[in-house]
Amino acid sequence: MLSFLLIIGIVTSMFSCQSSNNEAESTKVILSDNAITLAVGDIHTLEVSVTPTSTQPVVWSSSNNDVATVFYGKITAKSVGTSTITAECNGIVDSCVVNITISGENQEDETIGEYSLVWSDEFNGTTLNKAVWNIEVNGDGGGNNELQYYRAENVSVGEEPISGKGCLILTARKENYGGKTATSGRINSRDNVTFTHGMIEASIRIPHTANGIWPAFWMMGNDISSIG
Repeated sequence: MLSFLLIIGIVTSMFSCQSSNNEAESTKVILSDNAITLAVGDIHTLEVSVTPTSTQPVVWSSSNNDVATVFYGKITAKSVGTSTITAECNGIVDSCVVNITISGENQEDETIGEYSLVWSDEFNGTTLNKAVWNIEVNGDGGGNNELQYYRAENVSVGEEPISGKGCLILTARKENYGGKTATSGRINSRDNVTFTHGMIEASIRIPHTANGIWPAFWMMGNDISSIG
């Protein structure tokens, strides 16, 4: 089976438009949408038209990067709320108001295309479902020379403060434990919930990170312990 890793990066984005600054006074910036509604996790690309063309770049920005980010016009819905996406060229601005809803709240049933929901864990309640999830407790470095010690105390279930949804909480702490200088949390569903075919989806709120912090969502073979 293939394994997948989710990596989140933060970059500053610009989109170039070509032409002469002499026409800056009559520049028009027009976005393909001025108001859209997305669900958490959705990606939507805004098209921009600049007339006349200009040598100045189109600068994209989001009024709330915790709700939605924008990169070369591509909007990524991060969390429930509202953000205004702007595109500016030659001092002329057009904007699009983005309303982010809870993932799936506008769907009439639990289907996506030809897929039907067969299992989910919404992490409702106050404790982790031990019939599904194994809490890892070790400091062996996970095969990646990881610096933390995984502890059960760093795994909890609670309420996401913006959406109110139940969520799994994995906490990283700078502390000395078991010969390591940091602790963290990791869980897996090995031998409890596994799939051969289908689509696997997760809604993840990634924290602001610093050097050495690496949140990850892996999909690996259930037989990894025997085949590596």
